[in-house]
Amino acid sequence: LAATATAVEMGIGYTPFLETLRPEFATGQGSIQGRKQRFNEVVVRVYCTRGAFLINTQPVRYPSDATFPYTGDVIVSKLGWDRVQRITIQQNDPYPITVLSIGGALSVDDG
Repeated sequence: LAATATAVEMGIGYTPFLETLRPEFATGQGSIQGRKQRFNEVVVRVYCTRGAFLINTQPVRYPSDATFPYTGDVIVSKLGWDRVQRITIQQNDPYPITVLSIGGALSVDDG
């Protein structure tokens, strides 16, 4: 260090990244694999989380009455159509994030 210090915090920077597997369930027309899908809404339950993070490249908005560290649900909606629907979560800030669960509402194209 170039200067005298009494408390120093050091570490290696990294970007935490989570990616789910593709969803699968049977329908009257068979598997949903290879069919267009869209998450209408994704609910991510977090524990003692701080800072901004992204769900499928969309910034998460905490509830207006949130206190930090935040424990509860954050919601992202209208994520677009794709044949390989995965949820990604990325934390760009050097703050803690603990993901407890991921859920949501999925639409599948009948065509």
